[in-house]
Amino acid sequence: MKSKPIIMIAFLMAILPVMSYGQWSTEFVDTTGKVGNLNSIAVDADGYSHISYFDRTNWDLKYAHWDGSAWQVEVADSTGYYGATSIVLDTLGNPHISCKLEFPEYYHCIAHIWWDGTDWQRDVIETGTEMFQDIGDYTAIALDASDYPHVAYTHYPSSDFGYLKYGYKDASGWHTVMIDSIGCVDGVKYCDIALDNQNYPHISYYDYDVYDLKYAYWDGATWHIESVDTAGHVGKSSSIALDSLGYPHIAYTDGTNYGVKYARWDGSAWQIETVESDIGYGFYTSLALDANDHPHISSAEYASDLRFAYWDGSVWQIEVVDDAVGCGWTSLAIDGDGYSHIAYYDDVYEVYDLRYARRAPTGVEETRPIPAALHLAQNYPNPFNSVTSIQYTLPRDSFVRLSIYNISGQLVRTLVNRPQKPGNYTVSWDGRNNNGEELSSGIYLYRLDMGEFKDTKKMILLR
Repeated sequence: MKSKPIIMIAFLMAILPVMSYGQWSTEFVDTTGKVGNLNSIAVDADGYSHISYFDRTNWDLKYAHWDGSAWQVEVADSTGYYGATSIVLDTLGNPHISCKLEFPEYYHCIAHIWWDGTDWQRDVIETGTEMFQDIGDYTAIALDASDYPHVAYTHYPSSDFGYLKYGYKDASGWHTVMIDSIGCVDGVKYCDIALDNQNYPHISYYDYDVYDLKYAYWDGATWHIESVDTAGHVGKSSSIALDSLGYPHIAYTDGTNYGVKYARWDGSAWQIETVESDIGYGFYTSLALDANDHPHISSAEYASDLRFAYWDGSVWQIEVVDDAVGCGWTSLAIDGDGYSHIAYYDDVYEVYDLRYARRAPTGVEETRPIPAALHLAQNYPNPFNSVTSIQYTLPRDSFVRLSIYNISGQLVRTLVNRPQKPGNYTVSWDGRNNNGEELSSGIYLYRLDMGEFKDTKKMILLR
């Protein structure tokens, strides 16, 4: 994809290492600055992943997609001030994203941003009536059978209450309604949306006043609102999916027992169960149903592991996907072949990367070759004026630090500072320091430290 001329296309990210965790493989998608938080993932008909996410360094909305051989990364919108993002693909495989913008200046709005096959387009769904009035901090998007967008979002018009709102687009434009009003600061959080076969919306959300999981749906004539789970502090990070009968399934955080809960409607009542507990808080849950309507859930142990749970038809199976991260957000999708795909944010200090994990269906094991020798390659291109790539190879598990120094030997940027698995790595540097500031032209040194191995090479930045 290309973006409008006024929007700079971000670097093309070469595939980063594939690291195996049982049936899981993980890799880096974007490592340029503080990127990857508030992400959302969707998978197309070819099983390729599409991810929307927040670039905190440049305050951009970014978009990455796998083209079959490499990750393509670009800026979808550079207006600024983004909250949670949500992505869905239309019948042509083009991405549609809902998110919060600051547009016009100092006024927050909820927006629909989409790729029309040629350029990125933007609709403003609703704008706050006062400066800095929070609208769209949490949002979710779905497309109906005609590819019209439906968006759930939060709105905090004052310090006294918060709204759950819903917007939908038809041939005449956008229409918005208030579904629920809750009388406390930031009254509604963590909403998600799914459409049934009549294109009616179903929304899960968190009632911040009484700490409950709630559910709202439209029956064609009126909105219905229910409290699904009221047992303690429950309902943060809610994620909803509808099964083949149109019944809702919801995954969410159990703040009382520090774990993950799951609720499903069986046609007459809500069935609620604990997936896992005492894991240091099951944050950032994301739910997807497989072809058998079995639930799969990604979650984060607070500032620690990326976790995954699925129902095998008899019991919950629990897996640690990545234990070398400080996971700060997750989003899960399942493709048509049963592969699970997770976008996740590594929130470790001085890391802040967008990462991706893929799991083969049960019984399918993927293997990748392990490099035979350690190697630090010359950056390419060199000289460079915007972005350059640095490649290195690890033959074994190592704690790796990849750093950039100026010609005086002063540290200007830390690109990698973490344990890594064997593999071939590519890391991009955008010519900025750790504060996100552009550096001047000159000679810079990049140094790889891995235990007893140290290697340094020169590169030239030309502005």
